[in-house]
Amino acid sequence: LSFDPGGIGGIYVYRSIDGGLSWPQKSTVVEGTPLDKEWIACDVNPSSPYAKRVYVGYTEDLGSIRVKSSLDGGQNWSAAVDVSDGTGLRNGISLATGPAGQVYATWFNFSTARIQFDQSLDGGRTFGVDRNLAFIDPVPVIPHLSQPNSLPTLAVDTSGGPYRGYIYLFWTGYQF
Repeated sequence: LSFDPGGIGGIYVYRSIDGGLSWPQKSTVVEGTPLDKEWIACDVNPSSPYAKRVYVGYTEDLGSIRVKSSLDGGQNWSAAVDVSDGTGLRNGISLATGPAGQVYATWFNFSTARIQFDQSLDGGRTFGVDRNLAFIDPVPVIPHLSQPNSLPTLAVDTSGGPYRGYIYLFWTGYQF
C-alpha cells in the first residue's frame, strides 16, 4: 500500500524472477482512496485448476472487502470482486488458497464485532454468503499500543498429510 504526496493511494505488486535479488517488475492492482489492509496469496498447488493464480485482497472505504486475481504472475489484474455482503465497517482481509483451488477470505466486521468468512470455488470470480465465525471482544485501546486490532489471519494445510484441507483461523481478542 502506497500513497503519493497528494494523498492518492494504491496497491502495487512487485515481482522478482531471480530469487529476490531484484524486484524490477511492478504492476498496479488498484489505485484510489481509501484503500487499506492488503493481502496477497498464490495458488501453488500443481493439482489445482487455478494453479499459479495470484490473489490480492484489500479493504476499500473501510467497508467493502474486495479481491482481484491475476492469471499471468501479477502483470495484469481482473476487475474487483466484492467478497463481503451487506454494509458495515469491515477491515483486515486475510486470504489463503485450498488444495482444490478454493479461495478463502476472512476479515473483522467492526459493526458486529464478528470474524467473518467467505469462500470462492471458481478461482475468485464469485464468493458465497458471508458466515459469522466468532463473536469477539476487540482489543481495547491500551496506552502503550498504537491502534490495537483484532484482525484475523488464516492458513490452509495444502500438504499431502492427514490434515490436508484443514483451515486454521487466528485472531487477537480481549478475553478476561
